[in-house]
Amino acid sequence: MDNVKQVIVIDDDDDDCLFLEQGLQKQTSNLVIYRFVSGDEFINSQLWQNEEHSYKLILLEFILPGEDGLDWLKLFLEHECCQNIPVVMYSSLAIEPQACKQAGAADYITKPCDLVELDLVSEKICLSWLLD
Repeated sequence: MDNVKQVIVIDDDDDDCLFLEQGLQKQTSNLVIYRFVSGDEFINSQLWQNEEHSYKLILLEFILPGEDGLDWLKLFLEHECCQNIPVVMYSSLAIEPQACKQAGAADYITKPCDLVELDLVSEKICLSWLLD
């Protein structure tokens, strides 16, 4: 169980989450993905409240219904549970990646919309943040 990689995904779109999860699991074994539909749901979860934060990465949708991903990014980065956890923002919208990085995100990726893009995005995530 020690080499299990835990990833938090905060996104309200079921199809996008399933697509991304399939891509990540194709790239790496021993992956557990915890999905939340909002930042609020995540901060009210046991994972947030647990003192031992064993997740390796947070993937945060830039725009959630009624929420701004940059506001959640700031809150996550200020909280002790996320200070050493990279937060990668993503969206299907044409967002300026530099704005996310300046706000403290480890990176910004575009949501994959086909299998080729899915493989590229999943590989980047795994190579950049999920290798031991």
